Amino acid sequence: VELEQPLCSSALPSIISISPGSVYSLAVVPGNKFRIYLQFRDRDSDGCGKSDFSLDVILPSGWDNLGGQNSISISPNSVGTLYSEVSVPNDAYLGDYTIQVTLTHLSDGEKIISNIPIRIVPPLIITSINPSSGKIGTEITIIGSWFDDTKNDVMFLLPVPSYNDPNTYYNYGAFIVGISSPDGKTLKVNVPRKIIFENNDRLSIIETPPGVYNIYIRRLNNVISKRVTFTV
Repeated sequence: VELEQPLCSSALPSIISISPGSVYSLAVVPGNKFRIYLQFRDRDSDGCGKSDFSLDVILPSGWDNLGGQNSISISPNSVGTLYSEVSVPNDAYLGDYTIQVTLTHLSDGEKIISNIPIRIVPPLIITSINPSSGKIGTEITIIGSWFDDTKNDVMFLLPVPSYNDPNTYYNYGAFIVGISSPDGKTLKVNVPRKIIFENNDRLSIIETPPGVYNIYIRRLNNVISKRVTFTV
């Protein structure tokens, strides 16, 4: 008895997700890098066997595609993930841009084209803090530029070496959220009275211990400043 082989019926893949998906999910500072991820499902029939797919990205002028996983071979009904890493030039203008992403089914040349919005935003800059040391409750004035008028989070973090690897550090501390900066240049916070800390593999809330803390500011869209230090 000769069994009839299943027929191959080619179909467009279905897009499961594209990241970033909106200008609110990713903001990029000039000079930084980010990745574009595309996840999809092969919708060919079982008789087709594996199919090859490719990812092509069209960037704004002056931006660089640093490569990534731009092609993949998967079986029908399987899920594939492709990505490209993108570098934004230091002199990129602030504002909204569009990146065109094309997923191609190489066996038949069918394409799915998607547009991804990207927002280029100014960096968060800390130029100084005053004072640079103090006890619990001390008011700290952070001076810099491009702070959000209402939505700044201050991360007050104590780096602690790992038990297993002294070269690996974990950050414990406190997040002070929703700090306003009406002038966009100054923030005022107080040294927190308590922080989250790990002791014997358990997280607990303890009184802020002495040490050298790293302070970062995080703005809307997860733009994060470089660190400054404060000694308690």
